[in-house]
Amino acid sequence: MTWPRSPADLQSTRVGRSARLLGRRRQVRAAATLSAVGLHLLLLSSLWLHAPNPPAGEASTTPDAMIVGFASFPRPKSAKASAQHEPPQAEAEQAEPPPPSASRPADAQAEQAADQAQAAEIATAMAAFEPASAMGPPDGPCDLAKNLAEDFQASALARQGVSLIPASARSVSNTVLLWNGSWPSHPDQGSALLRGLVAREVGAARPDCRDQLNNGPMFFFAPSVPATLLAVGSGQWRWSDLIR
Repeated sequence: MTWPRSPADLQSTRVGRSARLLGRRRQVRAAATLSAVGLHLLLLSSLWLHAPNPPAGEASTTPDAMIVGFASFPRPKSAKASAQHEPPQAEAEQAEPPPPSASRPADAQAEQAADQAQAAEIATAMAAFEPASAMGPPDGPCDLAKNLAEDFQASALARQGVSLIPASARSVSNTVLLWNGSWPSHPDQGSALLRGLVAREVGAARPDCRDQLNNGPMFFFAPSVPATLLAVGSGQWRWSDLIR
């Protein structure tokens, strides 16, 4: 005869069944997991065993280990130390003087020869110059200003002298001061040539003509382009003062 079971017994029976079912399910899951893991390991080992070996002499592209190091760079030298070891720029970049040009002596000789030829030409022209004062009658009137004006206008020697006067010896109005109480100590070639012409003209005049008193400068036009104005004298002066 079976006695009816109490509610507590029924509840205990149900709990026991549930626990047994849960334990079986866990065992089944664990077994399935182990089977899957074993299958994967078996597959990987098979692939590894059948993988082809790399050819002899060919390095593997996969490094076994990576070595990481730190490169040490030399410390930069200080500016002071560099300046002590570096030679001065002036000494390092000494440029040798250029060799003397071979054409310089030839040019100097050519220029000297030209000056000598011109001096000889001027000396010849000065010797051939005939002052107007020497060609007049002995008892003729004294007019050195007129005679010099004729010399400056017609003489080739005067024209050559005017052409040799540099621009630095001319004023803005193209006037050249030949004598103002004294002759220049270092005249240019053209002024020196005109000075010789004046001295020849005054020296050929009579003594009484040379002693005439003059006031202020006298101006003479010389043919040139543009026209050149020659000035002689300053203050009170005599013609004889020009040849003393």
